[in-house]
Amino acid sequence: MTPDNRTSIDEEIEACTSELYRAPEQLDLFSGFPIGERVDIWALGVVIYTLLFFKSPFNPKEKLD
Repeated sequence: MTPDNRTSIDEEIEACTSELYRAPEQLDLFSGFPIGERVDIWALGVVIYTLLFFKSPFNPKEKLD
């Protein structure tokens, strides 16, 4: 991955996703993990968890009112 490519991918991720729903490979582009359909499954899991328990899976003290 080139620096220019990494920058364009980072800009696209920033524009199209919310940080709460991003998979680890989207948060750290330097890790080199491929970004594919698994990030969609990750985001779906976060959405389902939030709908079931009314809080973020990564901040247990947070309550969505």
